[in-house]
Amino acid sequence: MFYQWYLGLITAVNAMRYEDGKSVMTFPLTPEFIREDQIFLAQYCQEHPERLFHQAALALLQLRLARCGS
Repeated sequence: MFYQWYLGLITAVNAMRYEDGKSVMTFPLTPEFIREDQIFLAQYCQEHPERLFHQAALALLQLRLARCGS
């Protein structure tokens, strides 16, 4: 359920990027990619129990953007 929320965040960010004339983010939603994301989110939340989930989602989004150079 939380991963679906994260994907919704990416959709919203992509909508804003599109409106600003920027390229949209695309990620290969392979089982391996999804599992890597889920592990990141779970570890982030375990390491930072005082933070909200959206902070974990934003941290993952920043990681993905840095890796793809966007």
